[in-house]
This record gives sequence, structure tokens and C-alpha cells, in this order.
Amino acid sequence: MRDNGEGGATLESSRLGLIGIKERAEKLGGAFTCHSDSSGTRVAITL
Repeated sequence: MRDNGEGGATLESSRLGLIGIKERAEKLGGAFTCHSDSSGTRVAITL
């Protein structure tokens, strides 16, 4: 998933939403990445 916003979303600065998604993905044996820069935010979940 990605957006074209101004970025800024990180696990450290996020609310519980991104942290919860990361924890759920890891519980299922998957991986979670979140990258944010001036072109937007990209979240990837691999299960």
C-alpha cells in the first residue's frame, strides 16, 4: 500500500495502527516494512 502524501509515517512516530499491523504480520510469520519520504509512504506486508 502507498500514498502520495508528504510522508512522515514511521513506526516510532505512528499511533498503534502501524505497530499493530507489524505485530500481527510477525505473529503470522510474515514481514512488515514501512518507508516514508517526501514522495509519500509505502507499507509492505509479506506473508
